[in-house]
Amino acid sequence: MRLTHSLTVIGATAAMLVGGVVAAPTASAASRTVELYTKDAAPGGYAKMTVNWYNNSYGAYKGTVTGVLTDREADGWCVQTFVIEDGDWVRQKPTACPKGEWQRISHTYHNVRNVQVAVCLVKNPTGAASYCRIG
Repeated sequence: MRLTHSLTVIGATAAMLVGGVVAAPTASAASRTVELYTKDAAPGGYAKMTVNWYNNSYGAYKGTVTGVLTDREADGWCVQTFVIEDGDWVRQKPTACPKGEWQRISHTYHNVRNVQVAVCLVKNPTGAASYCRIG
């Protein structure tokens, strides 16, 4: 699964799509909280993540993604999150399962122009992701 990144030029300065919101480069830090449920019928997975960023240089950003993911359904699937950096999906190691289990996530990124997050269901921690929702 691969996404294309969004890059908007504002004058001579690049802008960044962070969690669905365009963020113009500034010297100060900014953040956005994202709450996502997986796309299955129940839905069985939930994640609440905060994307923090600040201008690194030349339109690139650095920052962190932190949050919690929870397995909400006893369906044999686990919940896992991904951080999408300029279209590349970076799998986060913790998975939450069985039902009721939760895990904290923490991810740091550097020199990235577009950051999004996704919550998905997986059968195993390295397996294919399904029912993903991106925010």
